[in-house]
Amino acid sequence: FAQVFQLQASRISGDKCNMATKESRKAALSLYKQLLRSSTQFVTYNYRAYSWRHTKYVFRHNREITSSEEITACLDKGQKEFQSLQKQVIVDRMYCTNNSIHRLPIFQSTASA
Repeated sequence: FAQVFQLQASRISGDKCNMATKESRKAALSLYKQLLRSSTQFVTYNYRAYSWRHTKYVFRHNREITSSEEITACLDKGQKEFQSLQKQVIVDRMYCTNNSIHRLPIFQSTASA
């Protein structure tokens, strides 16, 4: 998961990545976009913000990977993480309470006063 995003950073930042092919770059960029889109589907703010931050952090952290074996392993791991994230989004939606801090009784009494 973490190493998959290095490839995308290289493409975006213009770094040289000799071992990465166009196909692996395209696959990594696609996976990166899928992870970011999935992270926006969380109902709970904390989960949504964490998954967004974590995806971007991992992407930036692993920019320098050039080995084709490592890139392939990272793409496989990233795909598994994406499937896990999709399942977590479903669970989050099943058990969300739709409560916010503004629905607490203390805010209700001061808002009507």
